[in-house]
Amino acid sequence: MKILNQKQEKILDEIRLIIGKLKQTLVSFGAAIEDKDHLEQSAQQIDDLFLLVVVGEFNSGKSAFINALLGEKVLEEGVTPTTTKVNLLRYGSSQARNALEKDLHLIQAPINLLSDISIVDTPGTNAIIREHESITINYVPRSDFVFFVTSADRPLTDSEKNFMKTIKDWGKKVVIILNKIDILENETDIQHIVDFISSNVSNLLNISPEVFPISAKYALSGKRGNNEHWKKSKFEDLEHFISEHLDDKTKIMFKFQNPLGVVNNITNKYDQIFCERLDLLQEDIALIKNIENQLESYEKDMNRDFRFRLADIEKILVEMKQRGQEFFDETLRFLNIFGLLHKEEIQRSFEKSVMADVPLQIEQKILELIDWMVEQEYRQWETSLKLISARQVKYEEKVFQDPGSAAFNYDRRRLIDDLNITAKDIVNTYDRKKEAKKIADNAQEAVATTAALGAGAVGIGTLVATLTTTLAVDITGIVLAGTLAILGIIVIPSRRKKINKELSEKINALKDNLSSSLHNQFSSEIKNSLKNLSTAFTPYTKFINAENANINNMRKELKLIRSKTDQLLRSIEDFS
Repeated sequence: MKILNQKQEKILDEIRLIIGKLKQTLVSFGAAIEDKDHLEQSAQQIDDLFLLVVVGEFNSGKSAFINALLGEKVLEEGVTPTTTKVNLLRYGSSQARNALEKDLHLIQAPINLLSDISIVDTPGTNAIIREHESITINYVPRSDFVFFVTSADRPLTDSEKNFMKTIKDWGKKVVIILNKIDILENETDIQHIVDFISSNVSNLLNISPEVFPISAKYALSGKRGNNEHWKKSKFEDLEHFISEHLDDKTKIMFKFQNPLGVVNNITNKYDQIFCERLDLLQEDIALIKNIENQLESYEKDMNRDFRFRLADIEKILVEMKQRGQEFFDETLRFLNIFGLLHKEEIQRSFEKSVMADVPLQIEQKILELIDWMVEQEYRQWETSLKLISARQVKYEEKVFQDPGSAAFNYDRRRLIDDLNITAKDIVNTYDRKKEAKKIADNAQEAVATTAALGAGAVGIGTLVATLTTTLAVDITGIVLAGTLAILGIIVIPSRRKKINKELSEKINALKDNLSSSLHNQFSSEIKNSLKNLSTAFTPYTKFINAENANINNMRKELKLIRSKTDQLLRSIEDFS
């Protein structure tokens, strides 16, 4: 490269920094190897000679054009694919050909034009051997300037239009060469094809490239002394353009724009990939949110329904309290004063009419509560399974074009599969009896520790027996003392009031202890159920959230790189 001024040196340093920054971003993402190679090559190309790349379809006359440009027949020409490798033409004291790589040959020739410009001849883009087209496409990013050769007998074919788009995407300066005008009859025909090319390229790519109609065959003949052919070749206009637009200052500008065009192309490519991946992740995030909402609803519904079911249990004790009060109102009265002397009969009557089957009723309600809870947890697993399975099917229907997504797709797919398998296993092997027994054992243990229940049955009998025994003893003592009047007027109403109060307090305490124990136990079971459901999704959730944050951070990095690239491109265009 020519000697740079201070401003140009500063821009060059910034270009190298921006390339390094993008390479670092691509490495962290796991980008395609060829994209990292393109960046590496563009960085190396900055310090090399100006690189002019010639592309076009097979048999468009690329090699003939280069020979005409050099003024000597350095390259082989023919109607069959004569260029199967990339030919790099450089200055040398004598003409020679050497294989530098598998698909790259170095041709040296003592031609002045090659002293500060390297020319690349590429295989045809529509050749039968598709490997040749791949070679050409991969060489475009290295170019500082592109000559696109099309033939007058088939100008701007569909494959050429596609290839033109590739060149534009890399941000390359391109000039179109309309070769073989010697087969056309007059200037009108030539101008008609030039207009056709200009119009199509403008509409397709929104650019207005220079189009030079030439005859490479006549140009080479003209440079060898045939003045008539030289005039007909129209090659002089092209050479004037080259000398005027490829001076030292312009070549430096193109040389600097080349790596920035590569940076922009790769940045845009991966920003699009990141956008597509974010769209995919949004579907995953929506799935996670859906499941979270389902679990929130599940928790609310369970707590609400539990309160209703607990109220049914409390109702049993409330009704028992009402029966007890009615029993004592009926039993503890003056007309039944002699009946109060038979404490065993009172106790049996109390247990039969007040206690009844309260323990069995409570036990039955608790068992129903347990069955309900187990069933709800099972149904929640089924709901989650349906959501995961639907996501798995949708994932399989997608076609991924992301070159750096192998690890991402594998991890994501594995996590979805794991979730699906976990949910299926739990649903398919869910032992409801076992789950119910576990909860029942825990509930019984929790309730027992409150002293509200004993051996799995309500201990009301012992309580009432104690109360009635105390009452009977007191009454017996009073009868033996012969104070019936006092007993009827004072003692019985007082004792009835006291015993009703004590009964109410005892049953209320029992109800509170029972409710508290069941509430604590079942709240714990609901939390465990939610924890089990949430834990199954934790790896998937963490992965998706981490990927989402990572990609958004990389998009920010790309945005900064793109902003800096645009700034450098403006600075380059303002070279003094």
